[in-house]
Amino acid sequence: MQLFLKIILPCSVFICSQCTGANELTYAGCPLLLSQLSPDSVEWIFLTTRSGQVFDKGFSHRLHESMNEVFEPYFIRALQDHPHMSFEKMLRDQHAMAVSGKDGKSKYWGASHTWANYIFANYARQGRFRHESYRLFPGMLWKNWINPQTKLNAEIPFELLSGNTLPQELENIPTKFFSRRTFLKSTIFKRGQILYIYPPIKAGPFYLKAMEVKMERILDAAKRQRSLNEMASELSDYVQLGANGHVFNLANYSIFMTQMNAVLVYLGHPGLSPKMLDYHSMVENPATFRKRFAGELVKGSSLLSAR
Repeated sequence: MQLFLKIILPCSVFICSQCTGANELTYAGCPLLLSQLSPDSVEWIFLTTRSGQVFDKGFSHRLHESMNEVFEPYFIRALQDHPHMSFEKMLRDQHAMAVSGKDGKSKYWGASHTWANYIFANYARQGRFRHESYRLFPGMLWKNWINPQTKLNAEIPFELLSGNTLPQELENIPTKFFSRRTFLKSTIFKRGQILYIYPPIKAGPFYLKAMEVKMERILDAAKRQRSLNEMASELSDYVQLGANGHVFNLANYSIFMTQMNAVLVYLGHPGLSPKMLDYHSMVENPATFRKRFAGELVKGSSLLSAR
């Protein structure tokens, strides 16, 4: 069954508790907003989960709340040239609300909530970047073993087949802060998987700045009413920087992909299912991932046109 956004345009006003005195924020016209979807709707779930299944209903609702009260007001005000918060504050505030709620009492443990999470207190640090939470352990390596069969549709980037360790060269990131990926073709342990090593913990500020630059370009393109084709690479790069930079210890992709879906919906596109795009963005070079992302956009547009 194909899913399409069914967003009803209400008025040109939405309430933002982050605005001065919880005043109403008005803007010209009546743009499409992702948060106009109910957090329990099949459309919202389709656009914010990998498989169309909700494993943490509380987080799904908090993510919705954070979009409505933090990201969308940030985005709309910036479009009007009346920004009311910095990019970094927006990320902090949205992350804090999404993982811990307004009262700060909820805990988000991630999709792999196991006994190890309890032992190591591995839950999302609300609004704290990874380079802040782990500043006393700058040499700590964060790794991820990516199974191509379950995460990449059995697709392994050609350049990785040699088994050599390759850097993930992303725009505006210094060489020493690149992440690394290796296809384990000749090892016994995890053979056939891709070992992905995240950027050093102290690389966080560089990824944040690179993401901010991409967001500024997205906003500028939206103001100039550029076509989605012209904006696709910036949207793709933002997702790739977010997934690779891993600026929070948990709840990165959920937030960054939902932000980009909000931008797509604002532009009149039905949005994309997150699926495993983050894993593809971690192992594919930027040019390859841009093509993949653009292909997903075309699929979504085609489905909308066929309604």
